[in-house]
Amino acid sequence: MTIAESWSTSTAKVNTTGLAVTDTEVTVGILHSVTGTMAISETTLKDTVLMMVDQQNAKGGVAGRSVEIRNLDDGYEPDRCVANTEKLIKDEVFALFGYIGTPTSLAALPLAAAGLLNPMIAGAAMAFS
Repeated sequence: MTIAESWSTSTAKVNTTGLAVTDTEVTVGILHSVTGTMAISETTLKDTVLMMVDQQNAKGGVAGRSVEIRNLDDGYEPDRCVANTEKLIKDEVFALFGYIGTPTSLAALPLAAAGLLNPMIAGAAMAFS
């Protein structure tokens, strides 16, 4: 199952009265390190993800909804990762993805464990599903 198929199945069951999912749009948060020590690899990954989202939107989006991306940079710094994750949670995104790297992923993990996150997809493999 691709990420788009997974979101299509998930969004069909979501209460669409919130900010993250409306009748026309699904808002997703991306957290990548486009500055700092991981920028050389993550900038390309971020650009690839954005390109794939554009392609999916051109095909009608996910479950008839366009995908809006809120993209933030953590600079591969755990404290920035936590602050940006909290911002995305406050913005009520439907899902979070990116989170490449152990220090930043581990920094955000307590938020996930506390039940403060919608689906959190970490790792680069999702970009190529």
